[in-house]
Amino acid sequence: MSQTPNRQATNLLWMMANALTTAGAIHGARALGDRGTYLGMSDIGRGMECLRSAVAGKVNHSFAPREAELAAIKGDQKLIAGLIKKELPLHRGRWTEEGITAILLAAKYPLFTQLEIHAQYKHVPIQAHLDLTLVWGGKTPSVRVLEIKNPKRITSHLYPSYETQLYAQLGLLKKVWSLHCFNLKDANGVLLHHDLTFPELAFKVHGIKLPNDPNEVDIKGWVLSISPDQMKPFGPYAPVPSTLNACLHVAEDIWDAVSRIRAGEMRLHDVPYKEDFYPLCDWCGHNAECPKFRGVLHPEYDELISRKLELRRQIEAIKSLQEEVDEQIKAAYELHKPYLVKGEEWILTGEHRFKTTTASDGTVRLYAGPVNPEPDAVNKSRSLPVLGLETEPQPEAKAA
Repeated sequence: MSQTPNRQATNLLWMMANALTTAGAIHGARALGDRGTYLGMSDIGRGMECLRSAVAGKVNHSFAPREAELAAIKGDQKLIAGLIKKELPLHRGRWTEEGITAILLAAKYPLFTQLEIHAQYKHVPIQAHLDLTLVWGGKTPSVRVLEIKNPKRITSHLYPSYETQLYAQLGLLKKVWSLHCFNLKDANGVLLHHDLTFPELAFKVHGIKLPNDPNEVDIKGWVLSISPDQMKPFGPYAPVPSTLNACLHVAEDIWDAVSRIRAGEMRLHDVPYKEDFYPLCDWCGHNAECPKFRGVLHPEYDELISRKLELRRQIEAIKSLQEEVDEQIKAAYELHKPYLVKGEEWILTGEHRFKTTTASDGTVRLYAGPVNPEPDAVNKSRSLPVLGLETEPQPEAKAA
């Protein structure tokens, strides 16, 4: 018996979820190795916001395929969709990074992708993976580090963890510039160059001569935020020694906690956490058992909260759809704008009208709304009382 279209769709989604998790495990193992053996810059950035979240990520992290999880949700479209929703942003970021790399290489810009920096602070092993690193030689030698982010919608400000991550990368790059701790791998994770100084690597790969003193180089970094239809750089950021020192102290706290938990001397429950509610708590993959959310069990309200979250999801979907419609209306106005005469800039549709204006910062604003009925039409359409004029009382006539 053939399957229903809905069942076929569920099977297709499960296949895509399986492919996403498998590809993520393979890519993670190739590019990042065993993340349980070192701290990365994203770990440190997360630790600056919540120590418990960073420690939990190191204790529980694994790039192993998740056959059991996939088998448990097979046939349940809602659970499959939830897994895809969690996995897709991770892959979109990688796809975006690969796309930006491709266009920069096509334009022949000298760059490194996923440059590795291996270092050690006291007893803490640290590895930084820089998304994109561009280099220029000549009279003004320069290095630009690009950290690629791929949000659904670009915000006006960055998350603090993003800035911290970039500051740590730049500070570490400058601090170990002339030490033999830079590695480079190909797309399959094969080691191409290892244990070189940064100037040695730049010369070996690109033939670019850089000074051995990083103070003679213009080192800056940007967070390049890329949404489906927009690109916005945040920066420039420069190495700040005090920020790097703060990051290293946090790294020490993270690694100490991870080591004690692995040795059975401490529980994850005992690791300090950010006590006040934080927006990123909802997205933390380790919030189910977080002490912050201790409370009294009342399962009778679960459906009510589910409805609220579903309504919020619908509102966000409607907002996204509205933005899409707005863009279509703006495009329609631009199509007719060259043929409009001064004083008659509105486009009338009969029952509605619309136009756009451009602000000084280049933002295009849309004005659209209903055409209000004429006053006469209002009078005809409503039954209004007729008000008569009052006259002054007349004096009574006198008898003859």
